[in-house]
Amino acid sequence: MTQGTEPFSKNIDEFLAKIRDWYKNDHEQFKTKYEMAIQGLKPYPDGTPDDVTYPWKSGIECLCGFFRDWYSWEPHVRNGLEYIEKFSWLSYNNKAGLDFVLSGPGREMTADFTHLQGLQMDGKIEEEKNSGSTSSRRGSKNSVLSAWMSTRSRTGRPSTSSSSGRSRRTGGRSMPRTRSTSWSPRPTASST
Repeated sequence: MTQGTEPFSKNIDEFLAKIRDWYKNDHEQFKTKYEMAIQGLKPYPDGTPDDVTYPWKSGIECLCGFFRDWYSWEPHVRNGLEYIEKFSWLSYNNKAGLDFVLSGPGREMTADFTHLQGLQMDGKIEEEKNSGSTSSRRGSKNSVLSAWMSTRSRTGRPSTSSSSGRSRRTGGRSMPRTRSTSWSPRPTASST
């Protein structure tokens, strides 16, 4: 179960159909909370690399496109957190975004997608079995998204790690990690 009432999806198409239905019917305010998260988006800090940004916008197809891209993406050592960083912008200094990803169907959505990624990495996806192909990412699943979500729910802040394993903190706030060494966040009204 996805920590709620819905069973986990068996493949990416079932997952996307589920969240499209939730959006269309505003299931437990899924559409309302997603749209509020979009309205609360903050500009990227100066120096944020393009490869960790995402053009979040209103409408379910943006969210579906993001998850389909992430599902088909192959992580490597240098970019293993790329989609985590892209996803974290929904809640960066955004109370509505944080509410969307940590409660109700938004939380169910992230749990379902994390489970789906695990199945994919273990080679247990229905569509892969039926087509005779296997995932090139077989092996045990230690989901970065699961770790991020559990840290996020405890602290209310993103916790991406640098290569040294230490959280990148600036001005008392955890920030999405960037690859630029000269990057620093702009002060916000709450920090000045």
